[in-house]
Amino acid sequence: MESSSQRSSFEAIANDPVRARYILKGDKIREFIASKKVESWIELSDLRKKIWESEKASKHFQKQRENADSAPNDGNLQVIFLKMMLFVAQDIETATGVFTSVRPKNPGSVLSKPAHALDLCMAPGAFSLYFLLRNPRGRVDGVTLDRESGGHELHLEKAAKFLHYRGDPSESITINWTDITMHSIFLPTGEAIPDNSPDKSVLENNLPLLPHLQSLPANTDKRQYSFIICDGQNLRHHEHANIRPWEPARLLACQLILGLSFIKPGGSMLVLLHNLESWNAFVTVYKFSKFACVKFHKPKRVHAIRSSFYLVATKVQPLFEACTSWVEELKRSWYAMTFGGEAGLGSLVEAGEGLEVQNLLEEWGDTFIELGEEVWRTQRDALKEKAWI
Repeated sequence: MESSSQRSSFEAIANDPVRARYILKGDKIREFIASKKVESWIELSDLRKKIWESEKASKHFQKQRENADSAPNDGNLQVIFLKMMLFVAQDIETATGVFTSVRPKNPGSVLSKPAHALDLCMAPGAFSLYFLLRNPRGRVDGVTLDRESGGHELHLEKAAKFLHYRGDPSESITINWTDITMHSIFLPTGEAIPDNSPDKSVLENNLPLLPHLQSLPANTDKRQYSFIICDGQNLRHHEHANIRPWEPARLLACQLILGLSFIKPGGSMLVLLHNLESWNAFVTVYKFSKFACVKFHKPKRVHAIRSSFYLVATKVQPLFEACTSWVEELKRSWYAMTFGGEAGLGSLVEAGEGLEVQNLLEEWGDTFIELGEEVWRTQRDALKEKAWI
């Protein structure tokens, strides 16, 4: 379900024709699902209508948002958040096996090359530590926003303790403090940072990415990572969220560009998405299906009643034309969302250049429903148990 902050963001751009097309395409996706008489989705839709009309539900979600916003400054909430994320990692692994999908046959042998992960938007570090626990001799490079800029605290030692991890996290994890959304590597071919951009100094003064992430790999050998984690969420108290209502899409584009540019052929990706029936989510999973094996999973803790779910992509083939062309499209989207508009602070961009919703539904709609039913069932069952509906 969309939060009130998301709704207010949408209202701020309600007169934008791009937003109008976005809504229309989402409506067509929902009409298609309804026409297929998907019981779990129909029941979930009825529950959502009740929630919109429930004052108790409104207060519940408001409290959730307040807790999320205060977590970076509340030590107790940070520990609770960390533990929840560790449970989520275990849930995902039990259901999909993605954390161990890239583990070598003999991970403890010095003759085996250890698995190497890139964790984008890493804090609090739960997924990184869980990856190390399940991949002996594994390594992680983590990119995360520093606390001073509004990011979450890293709790690697606490995570190691909760997981009974015997190693020293600092020996296996390299931390890259930076604002992931502001780097020149995202510039489309032939483009530069506009001289009159209000954010020109922000990009120039942003803490750099790790050296090997500052330019796109020239060949396959330079692709270091067998596992990519894209678990970043828009932080309401971060400055970009106040400037750009479309910040969640911009953040996702950055994660996907980096992940798809540096993943090894045959690697795996774990991507946090929202609102499965939305046009943006539909396009994202459709694009992945063209160069990877895809499935969805909605953990029963943390995410059960929310709109969020995980895309699990295995056997990713980043050199396929379907992938490389999409990366270029994502760069163009990032450029428009960062520098477009009259104020030069970006503008809303419609996902899926040149794609028509009706054509995609005819081609891939049935597969989409088959993949999505677990997500809808999980949310429906969780909401049924809530007293505030």
